Amino acid sequence: MQQTLDAEVGIVGAGFGGLVAGLRLQKNGHSFIIFERSAQLGGTWRDNTYPGCACDVASDLYSLADEPNPNWTQRYSPQPEILHYMLHVAEKRDLLRHIRFNCDMVEARFHDGVWTLTDKGGATTRVRFLILATGPLNRPQLPELRNEHLYRGVFFHSSQWRHDVDLRDKKVTVIGTGASAIQIIPAIVDQVKHLTVVQRTPPWVFFRHDRHQPGWLKKLRAQIPTLQWFIREATFWYYESVGRGFMGNRLIQNILQALGRYQLRSQIKDPVLRQKLSPNFQVGCKRILRSDDYYPVFTRPHVSLVTEPFYQFYERGIVTTGGAKIEADVTVFATGFEAAEVNLYLKVFGEEGRNLMDDWKKSSPEVHRGCTVSGYPNLAILLGPNTGLGHNSVIHIMESQMNYITDYLAKLARLGNGYLDVKPEAQRSYNDQLQKKFSGTVWLSGCKSWYLNARGRNTTLYPRSNTSFRRMTRSVNLSEYNYHPLAI
Repeated sequence: MQQTLDAEVGIVGAGFGGLVAGLRLQKNGHSFIIFERSAQLGGTWRDNTYPGCACDVASDLYSLADEPNPNWTQRYSPQPEILHYMLHVAEKRDLLRHIRFNCDMVEARFHDGVWTLTDKGGATTRVRFLILATGPLNRPQLPELRNEHLYRGVFFHSSQWRHDVDLRDKKVTVIGTGASAIQIIPAIVDQVKHLTVVQRTPPWVFFRHDRHQPGWLKKLRAQIPTLQWFIREATFWYYESVGRGFMGNRLIQNILQALGRYQLRSQIKDPVLRQKLSPNFQVGCKRILRSDDYYPVFTRPHVSLVTEPFYQFYERGIVTTGGAKIEADVTVFATGFEAAEVNLYLKVFGEEGRNLMDDWKKSSPEVHRGCTVSGYPNLAILLGPNTGLGHNSVIHIMESQMNYITDYLAKLARLGNGYLDVKPEAQRSYNDQLQKKFSGTVWLSGCKSWYLNARGRNTTLYPRSNTSFRRMTRSVNLSEYNYHPLAI
């Protein structure tokens, strides 16, 4: 028997994924509701407000295809500007009326062709199709904290920045040298009395060549849409060519490593310090970083580099694994997120009461063609397992996923009153082939990165090009799905 629906599609999360999904569904005439647990949209770009926070993908690729932005002030947009762009798009395209703010979903349960979502207050919403757009970067990762109760200073994760803590004339320790750290460190170095950087593994760092966009170029971009499109396309194909170096092209790999070593040599003259900052793994095995002012920080007299990892706190600071004591009034953990171990913040129950997180814990997180999951009909996940990129913009990935989802919805409508479920053998075959494609790539070349889960399996990245992913998600092959009709 058909149940009354509150909307055709439910979307959990109002970050970039929620915007991409909402815009596409709106364009195709679907009814939908976006559930957001915070009071404002933005996701990662709302929550991360640390000093120097900015995108490490060029601004032109961090714009929605249907909403190009000629007014970016910099080549790499700072966080406030990205958040402003997202708010502007939502207001311009009348998406805000579709968003339920302060709506923290705790459960999604599938039964008889309908997904029932339950929020923290117990209220329920019924939809035919569910999109999880909760994102991979919402769970801060911290090392094991020992003796934190002894510490007299202040500590926090970079994604939960304490703006009430004044860093001026303080001894500050930053733990981590990843994407957030290399933005934070140059941004705070002039404020602090002494800065200590605790490095586990030196990263590959490349010139950012950031620059402000002149007013005349903004006007020209706005007046000539073709120019805006051309710049975006040129930037896209540059990143795609770089990605070939990560996928086995030795020439590009060697060029990239030569460029990285040149930057290090040109900015760090001290051979001892340069050795400490020299990466010992292939470029791309960990996320490559872009900064013009990271390396010069370490030439400053009030900056120290420590190459022993954090072990525990003591009263006046931290202790490294080698036993060194470092005084710190403030300790910042720029230690990233739990991205490889997918951990949804709501419980998802599929057919026969199956729990999605339990299923993934038994083996490894996996989806079919970057979107759907066997045993969980009419469900799609944006930026879930094996959909991240090590070289290009995930905005393109999400837009490709929505190509797949809208085709799914169109075919489901033609089939009638029922639901589709991925065949287990189709999902298994796809993921077996996917993992084989990692062979020969830098991501399995031996370094330890957040791309790999505890089993050493890459559950984070898509191992081929962005264009390959787009081709794969162009349309739904119904032979890979079981259709289950429902009685009217």
